[in-house]
Amino acid sequence: MPPLLTSPALTQIEGVVHGFSTRQGGVSFGQDALNLSYRGDDTVRNVAENRRRVAQALGEGPILSVHQVHGTKIVSAKDLPPSVWSAPEDIQALPEADGLWSNVPGHCLGVMAADCCPVLIADKRSARIGAAHAGWKGAVSGVLDNLVAALCAAGSKPQDLVAALGPTIAWDSYEVGPDFPQQVLAQSSVNQRFFKPSPQRNGHHLFNLPGYIESQLSALGVGLVDNLGQDTLSQADRFFSYRHARQNNLPDFGRMMGLIALTSPSS
Repeated sequence: MPPLLTSPALTQIEGVVHGFSTRQGGVSFGQDALNLSYRGDDTVRNVAENRRRVAQALGEGPILSVHQVHGTKIVSAKDLPPSVWSAPEDIQALPEADGLWSNVPGHCLGVMAADCCPVLIADKRSARIGAAHAGWKGAVSGVLDNLVAALCAAGSKPQDLVAALGPTIAWDSYEVGPDFPQQVLAQSSVNQRFFKPSPQRNGHHLFNLPGYIESQLSALGVGLVDNLGQDTLSQADRFFSYRHARQNNLPDFGRMMGLIALTSPSS
């Protein structure tokens, strides 16, 4: 079975299983790669097998996902169309969203990433879980605000929520252009702490995406935030990375998943 990284904080919550996939343990790209996305040059057969292996490793499945668009919309797993179960490869039939939540045992929520941050959340006192894809656009625009709000609207309290940040492009790997900081600093000048000068190019900066996400979750009152601290760009043999693929003129790149489920009665 493919290896799944786990958060010590989420592991302690009874009735919740989770994991963050790597690029290892699959059948894709002629490299035994574990690509979990139906977008790109991989075959439907390969991705279906990779997802089967991940669901087996997690002990729950099938995987419920959405058509991610770097936005802020969160959907309830209960409201997903039947095609999510019967034809997950039909991306256009999926709702455009960047997060899901559920209170139903057996629902396995999955969000894809390949440098962006997969964020998993569980309520330590109530059977309620969520997952969000948080790239810089979604994070700045409020995807995490909306996920926490959806969980709280369903009955959770922020202080009871436990969040985990999966493999993400790290501060020293994430170079951004001269105009980028203004989009983050427009929220608050305090956000200057998430930038430092790039050692490679004058006028460019390095952005601390996981640090920014941690601060957002803390500001939302989330009780515990656990960052796995794994850099996708500098570990190309272990993780998929969009930026690594572009820097090396690779024709395609795979995507990993953050996965979380409430254990089903048969588990």
